[in-house]
Amino acid sequence: MVVLLLALTGGGVAAWSLFGGGEPEEPEPATTDASDTDDADDDPDPAPAEPDDGAVGDDEPEQEGEDDDDDEGEAEDLDVPPDFEAVADDAAGSIVSVAALSCGSGHTLGTAVVTDDGVLTETRITERAMVLVLELGDDTVAQTRARHVDDASGVAVLDRPGSAEDALSLADDPDPDDPHLALLRLGDGRVAPDPLEADGGDLNTLPLSTEARDRGAPIVDRDGQLRGIATSTGDPTAVADTGMIDQALTASDDGVEPIEFETCDDPERPERDLDVVVDEALAHDETEAVAAMYRDYFGGINRRELDLAYARYSSSWRDANTFDGFAQGVQTTHYPTDPQLVALTDRSPDLVARIEFVSLQHPGEEHAPEPGETCSVWEIEHLLVAEDGSWRIDGIPDDADNGAVHTPCPG
Repeated sequence: MVVLLLALTGGGVAAWSLFGGGEPEEPEPATTDASDTDDADDDPDPAPAEPDDGAVGDDEPEQEGEDDDDDEGEAEDLDVPPDFEAVADDAAGSIVSVAALSCGSGHTLGTAVVTDDGVLTETRITERAMVLVLELGDDTVAQTRARHVDDASGVAVLDRPGSAEDALSLADDPDPDDPHLALLRLGDGRVAPDPLEADGGDLNTLPLSTEARDRGAPIVDRDGQLRGIATSTGDPTAVADTGMIDQALTASDDGVEPIEFETCDDPERPERDLDVVVDEALAHDETEAVAAMYRDYFGGINRRELDLAYARYSSSWRDANTFDGFAQGVQTTHYPTDPQLVALTDRSPDLVARIEFVSLQHPGEEHAPEPGETCSVWEIEHLLVAEDGSWRIDGIPDDADNGAVHTPCPG
């Protein structure tokens, strides 16, 4: 793990305190007031008590003690682990999921960090990527592109979509004496901190070990400033530090050339199970049964269990559409976000469901809804029929005005 942590030393504050307290010879001018001197001559006892009464010139020794106490308190605070749960809550809007579709390496998932100057992730995400999609929260997505890839540090800089409002700041003056840092993991719909301790402030000693989905995850300090991101430059504990990130951002104006693909073999997919989010306003007795069916359908395609997904169609639909044709159509399809079941209405004895989702696919004519469309936002109505005690997709209702609507993902 290669990490540099450059900062102004916190010892500068301690040195100032010692300098401020290094003038103890000057308390004597505190008794130069004539009236104070007369009182002292008449009664020797009040003289030592007068500094407590605010005698002129005694402000400096009092301030000296207060400064010392404050500085000692600041030094002690560095030994106390900060509340990284609160830091994670504040940073949550800046940490997003990134999905990439590429031929050869398939679909790649990871974490990205929105900063003021661009979106940061690790280079593995961008390898031969045709399309990059950020999940910005609230089930919204935005398409982006890589504008610089720095293989030396493992940092990739992506364009920042206009819809990405929150951003983390790079640490410009980190305290090298503060050992407390945290890796902010993205998962289960929330950002969770994994506290780390850098020996003597050295990020090279971080006990970092991350799963593939954590690559690109940020490492922050107690102030919520970005100190580094998890990368995979051949070392499972590698970190790109603030200096490396700054170099990548500086060079990002050079850009990268887009990669064109003529063919796309059936790639391997990460085994990402999907959930089906049910609209809170949806109240129907069959909601859970329908959601379970869609979980098998979308999850089966993501996991390449295409026989499971194909079996979620009705027998009449399968009679009219072969398995090979279905498999060819979803050969490169991947769902980066959880589909949403937004409506379910009765059409006795059947049901009509409306579901919304995002798909990534190869831009070729045989895979994309429109040639060149690599990321699509869908709204589809399905006619559902009951077979063998379960609901099955029987295609789009004949009377649907807009049974399958898709638009390109926003950029």
